[in-house]
Amino acid sequence: MIFDRLEHLTAYGAMIPALSEIHAILNTQNLKQLSAGRHEIRDGLYFNIDDYTTSLTLKPFEVHHLYADVQMMLMGEEQHQIADRNAAPSNSFNESRDIAFFQASPIATFHATPEHFLLYLPYEPHRSQIAIHQEQKVRKVVFKIRMGDQ
Repeated sequence: MIFDRLEHLTAYGAMIPALSEIHAILNTQNLKQLSAGRHEIRDGLYFNIDDYTTSLTLKPFEVHHLYADVQMMLMGEEQHQIADRNAAPSNSFNESRDIAFFQASPIATFHATPEHFLLYLPYEPHRSQIAIHQEQKVRKVVFKIRMGDQ
């Protein structure tokens, strides 16, 4: 898991080359103006634009096996939490959607703003959409990078 300022995104490019592609997209496209939904980049790399209202009610944690998430707030802010890898279930994974949802205790909380990004690698439990002080409408981009084979 990486939480850093957006200006440092390319510093991790040697470790995850797709971050350089993501950086180029951020510099050439106005993601705030794109329609919500899935946008294909290439095989193994796409992004979702999501519009929603943050909540004071905590959602379950989620975990992926194949894809890493690179999450960035385009408008608004929210909290993210991570849980211990051992909290992830081993039997209720939805292979076709590359996701499992489950309850766990958070071990760290992060304040996501448009100046930051959060990178969650496969098998790292995380949740977002958590209101900071009160609910607010936000817009977020989630880049999905295929890291493993099925």
